[in-house]
Amino acid sequence: MNRIFVKLAITDFSLLLASYVLGLVSVSQWPGRHDQALGVHFLIGLATVMFTLLVHSIVYTYLLGTNRWVREVVEIYKMPPEILARSKGNKRKAFKWEFRAMTMVSIAAWAGAWVHREYPIPMPQQSLYHHVAAVCVFVVSLAAFSMEYKIIELQGQLLNEVKDLADRMREERIASRIEQDKQADSASTSLADQIPSGDPPEM
Repeated sequence: MNRIFVKLAITDFSLLLASYVLGLVSVSQWPGRHDQALGVHFLIGLATVMFTLLVHSIVYTYLLGTNRWVREVVEIYKMPPEILARSKGNKRKAFKWEFRAMTMVSIAAWAGAWVHREYPIPMPQQSLYHHVAAVCVFVVSLAAFSMEYKIIELQGQLLNEVKDLADRMREERIASRIEQDKQADSASTSLADQIPSGDPPEM
């Protein structure tokens, strides 16, 4: 999952950067080309918002699914509840950063739509709000991507620990059953040896 997330994060950050640069280009063009650049910025920005929401949703879905798997394994194998608590903690930490990043990009998109609605004569403060929100998206997204990567790595380590522990417990159960079967076989053999052989005496 780590490699997949890195690819998604790099793609999303590239889209964020492209959308930001196109926004700067659109406001620096003369009226004839301004409309075209603004349209491209609007489309790329919309695609960026959707892809950003998708990336964070994928991370949340991954942690949600793995947390459920950990809970089921812990319940079946009677593992320490501390393992499940660690999984839930990872999910909660990731959700905080996912929610912040998704909220920030939504605010930037809303501010951009506000500017676009007032075009061709937007108020200066509207453009300023949109620009500040876009810069905040970079900061929050970098922090969110960094934290999500660490949490995914921790969750992966936890999954490996749970799998190894479950394998050991299963092997111990199998060995215990084999030992019980051997003891039962030996007990039945000794009981059979105690039974006298031959035909019963005639009356």
